[in-house]
Amino acid sequence: MDKSDLLFDSTRQASDKEVRRLLLFKERAEELLNNYRDAVEGRSTISISIINEPDKPLAATGLGIDRHRIKGLLMDYRPMQAPQEDVNFSKTCDLVAEMFSQPEVSNMLDRNLSIWSDTEHLSGWKNYEFSDLVSTLFNAQLFHSDLSKQAKLREVQQAFDAESLSTLLFLGVQRRCAAIRNILYCLAPFDLNCHRIRIPLQAAKPKSS
Repeated sequence: MDKSDLLFDSTRQASDKEVRRLLLFKERAEELLNNYRDAVEGRSTISISIINEPDKPLAATGLGIDRHRIKGLLMDYRPMQAPQEDVNFSKTCDLVAEMFSQPEVSNMLDRNLSIWSDTEHLSGWKNYEFSDLVSTLFNAQLFHSDLSKQAKLREVQQAFDAESLSTLLFLGVQRRCAAIRNILYCLAPFDLNCHRIRIPLQAAKPKSS
């Protein structure tokens, strides 16, 4: 813990279910971040070229990470995005806000929700958003008999070659891992008997400061 970190105790009683949800988020976030660190081990930078030609699938080169590794990374990431999951990132932030009403906590959450939403550099390629790509791929895998979901998957596969799709998905997960890492850091002191979080001093300030 950094000496400048601020400590905050919960401002209301948490239910057992709420405590378990935050502890589960910590567990799943650690698994995802470990998987990400393993995927990029030994690489300080990633240089990527994207080729977008009319009437051709989007192409990309340079990522250099096996597509099966990226698929495993996406498996760990997906619950953070899926609305129905207890570890959904936005729902987790909402729960933290309910349990810790201090303005510094709100400032920290605002910062990280902005990071989570900042995937504009990945949006617009062939008119697809990052979150839509993730949902399309997993919905098609989970609902094999749903013809509409399979048709949407085919549209994606026609718009992107395999390497460009893997590249965009990896970059989106990479960006959102930054927000997940920050929330995990803040939740480090939180456990069954200690409903407390820590916040770096800079993150506790309003974004305009």
